[in-house]
Amino acid sequence: MPLRRFSRPAVETFIDIERPNTCDKQPEQGYRSIGCFYAAISQGIKTLCDDSVFEQARKTRGHCQISGEEYYGGAGKLFAVTDKASALKAIEEIVHQGEGVSENILNETVCEHADKTLEPESIDDGDTLADGWKMYSHYVRFREIQFGRRYLPTQKITDTPAGDIIPIDWSEVYPTVTNPQAADYKGTDIEPAVDNFNGTYTQLIDNIYAAFNGEKSDVAQSEPAGMRKAVTVMWELKYQAIALMKTPSPLAMHQGETVGAPFEYLR
Repeated sequence: MPLRRFSRPAVETFIDIERPNTCDKQPEQGYRSIGCFYAAISQGIKTLCDDSVFEQARKTRGHCQISGEEYYGGAGKLFAVTDKASALKAIEEIVHQGEGVSENILNETVCEHADKTLEPESIDDGDTLADGWKMYSHYVRFREIQFGRRYLPTQKITDTPAGDIIPIDWSEVYPTVTNPQAADYKGTDIEPAVDNFNGTYTQLIDNIYAAFNGEKSDVAQSEPAGMRKAVTVMWELKYQAIALMKTPSPLAMHQGETVGAPFEYLR
């Protein structure tokens, strides 16, 4: 999957990833969709994880749970995974947030989905953000972006969206290089900024890893820790990425394009 600017090909790639599929067979190589990936995880939990697995995890990894106190600003729920039931519930929660819906949605209307807010195959999980925006499945949202229109309530998901227009100007996008790499900018004036971005990205990944391995936030601490620290670094990464997306590439082979953010983890 290429790292590229917002474009029709990029949206089509995400549609392929999110496309609803029936996952009745174990794949020999990869998964047909992200839905099949989550279905395989659920099946693995059911098949391989007996009570002893979770009992051992509670003893050795119980302190690694991220609590609801460290989650804010989004829809959905955050809860501890302590047994098989809560593990399966966590996968369902991910699906409800729009990841990996079943192909059962394809023959139903948007209105019918909205009435099925508690079922995993629904495109509408019943959650809303603070501004009242409904959390539809990623597949449906990408389809609306692809065609520049919302779905009408009576339309099926297989239909071309024909509702309100979504204003999209594909030309108003920073012309970033596809698959930017730090190595391409060695010896150029932009090298320090690219390296700094990758350093911040590495810090973000390391902070998330630490948070999921027991490092907790404490509001009494002078410095943030755990997931709160990761969120702070995430914002820093955002501003660095925007700066690189605005910076013209100094390379002749990328004339007329901007540098973009490489997202390379520094080992």
